[in-house]
Amino acid sequence: MEQGPVLVYLAMRPLLYFLVIVLGYFPLSAQDTIPTPNPYEALDARVRAVRYDGHIERLVSAVTEGCQTEIEKARALFIWVTENTAYDYKAYNRRAEPDRFKCDNAYDCREKQAKYERDRAKKVLETGKDVCEGYALLYKELCGLAGIRCSLVRGYTKNRPTQIGRMGVLDHAWNVLRIDDRYLWVDCTWAAGYCPEDEEGKLTGFVKSFHEIYWIPPARCFFRDHFPEDEKWLEDSGVTKNDYKNGPYYYPDLSRHVEVLSPSSGTITAKVGDTVSFQMRITDFQVGGFAINGDPSYETQGYYGANGLDLLPYKRLPDDVFEFSFRVESPRTRFIEVYVNDEKAVRFLVTLRK
Repeated sequence: MEQGPVLVYLAMRPLLYFLVIVLGYFPLSAQDTIPTPNPYEALDARVRAVRYDGHIERLVSAVTEGCQTEIEKARALFIWVTENTAYDYKAYNRRAEPDRFKCDNAYDCREKQAKYERDRAKKVLETGKDVCEGYALLYKELCGLAGIRCSLVRGYTKNRPTQIGRMGVLDHAWNVLRIDDRYLWVDCTWAAGYCPEDEEGKLTGFVKSFHEIYWIPPARCFFRDHFPEDEKWLEDSGVTKNDYKNGPYYYPDLSRHVEVLSPSSGTITAKVGDTVSFQMRITDFQVGGFAINGDPSYETQGYYGANGLDLLPYKRLPDDVFEFSFRVESPRTRFIEVYVNDEKAVRFLVTLRK
């Protein structure tokens, strides 16, 4: 069954706060990245006021009015979809299967697939809700009507920081644009908002909360938590399956800014008393300090900031590279989380040897 990730916020418990994604994780933050000033500010505001009147072609014309380039049109349609589509948490809870079709031959299958996609997109417009496939099919349909090359991509997602060394779940759908001979990645579902979750794991609603990070991030960032089932989509990205599977977990809020240069793997093998060295390139972000949490008991308090953690001495090297180190002192250490400016940035798993 194909059901896409949606952000969720688990119910508050004493001294314990969670922020996860159903089949995924995304900490909310005011630092969701976008250039300042926002080059799309006026466009975004105009598009958010456009309403669907039952005519899809008229909608596309209204949303893209005044856009001079394909990338502006694609942005306008992205904003409209994320603004006007809610995650269908009830369908997710039911694990509802979308209607499918039978076909007799390749031509018949193509025709019926095209009709299915048009009908599904129209249904999302009429109801204003769906799971990830619906988001992606609607965006694809709108882009096609605007003359923009857009495809739906299915694949894996790494949804939790504990998934280092694993592929994650093959259950998500997103889009890739082809503009100026480049692949540009967008995920309308993850950009649109999040759902509260009760203690039994049921989604209880949808909260609209726009996340800029899933609008055409660099491929090296997007493929940290997304990986296409068909690897043809990796063309010219420089990303491999090993990078995705075995790399560290990047918390999305700072993902655009942070690139781990060392250690080269998301799993660190060390023994108590060892010093682990880190090198990170941090761009377009003012660094005020680094801290590290390697204590499991600290994590159970559920802090999102680096409250109580000591700042580490660091060196700034050329090309925006920062170098610092951490001494493994606890035999209970099973992970290392790096904070930048009181924000969780990266997580590594730790395997202790004797």
